[in-house]
Amino acid sequence: MTGGSLVKGAGLLSRAGEIEQLRQARAALQDRLKTLEADCEKKQSDLAVAAAETDSVDAELKTAEETVLRLQYEADAARRACTEGTQRIDDLSKERESAAQRLKELEQSRSEAEREMKGLTAGIDTLTAKLEALTDQSRQISEQLRTQNEEIADRRMEILSARKDSEGIRAEIELLQERKIGSLDRRNRLLEDKRQLEEGIAAGEAEIAAP
Repeated sequence: MTGGSLVKGAGLLSRAGEIEQLRQARAALQDRLKTLEADCEKKQSDLAVAAAETDSVDAELKTAEETVLRLQYEADAARRACTEGTQRIDDLSKERESAAQRLKELEQSRSEAEREMKGLTAGIDTLTAKLEALTDQSRQISEQLRTQNEEIADRRMEILSARKDSEGIRAEIELLQERKIGSLDRRNRLLEDKRQLEEGIAAGEAEIAAP
């Protein structure tokens, strides 16, 4: 074998080694590409899940805010009912005092009529009728007082119930506000996860696109 043949054979072997190395590098790059594509698909799926969870949290926040507004309206209505009930009790108390004064005056009038009846023999029928009328009025006022006392008791029970309702509503509002804060924190975490997933996908796509 001549010297030229040996140099030519060595060049072919060197070239074959380079080709084999390139094939191995290409196979490695293809495997890396498949891995990156699979990772990208997984991150895109995770991103879709995170977006769905974000939408769900936004819906929960909207519902919670609507519930808070409704409960605040109910609490205001309960406070107004308490104020109106208190005012009604004050009015009934004044009416009761007026009726009690009127009853006292009627009792005095009846006593005077009874004294007049004892001291007079003439006109006894008229005085008797007057006494009966005063007695009827006294009975009516007594019935009115009883009714007013019952109404005052009912109003007081309504105020107590309204106060309890107001306290329950206030507690529920506080609970919903706490849930709202928790939902906001959860939404922020999901948005951060979403941002990280998007950055990971962008990095993966950049790595795939790189030569």
